[in-house]
Amino acid sequence: MFAICVIATHSWSIINLFRDVASWSLSLSVWDLLGSVSYTLISILFEALVVFLILLLLIGVLLPKKWLGNRSITISTVIILESTILAIVFKPYIAIGFSMGTFQLLSLLVIALLLIAILLIRNKRIESIINRIVEPLTTLAFVYVFIDLIGLIIVLIRNL
Repeated sequence: MFAICVIATHSWSIINLFRDVASWSLSLSVWDLLGSVSYTLISILFEALVVFLILLLLIGVLLPKKWLGNRSITISTVIILESTILAIVFKPYIAIGFSMGTFQLLSLLVIALLLIAILLIRNKRIESIINRIVEPLTTLAFVYVFIDLIGLIIVLIRNL
């Protein structure tokens, strides 16, 4: 499950990071640029840890054991991907503040996504497709964490 959290948080954040690095490179030295990217990577890793702990709490405490079985990877994948999609879609609204209409729309989307998750989880074929997609992504997640650890080393060197 941690690998799924890493993939979801890193994918979106790295896309945004690449957008910003171009402008940073015009005004920062290479060492400062590495520092800025390293701080960003550390915050992404922290975000992945927080998402993982919340998901672990959600799945472990709130969901009944009979729903899980050996489908915790599928359930967590669906929940994380749907949450990531919601965060991407509602990012502009979060920046300007929610209005009541936006909150109602968000509530309807969350309910719709929960229904989709339930339908996906009950379908064995879709469950096997999700598991086949998640397995190779685990390697990418370890690469992301390794890069994050390099970023942590850079931050430690800069601050010592």
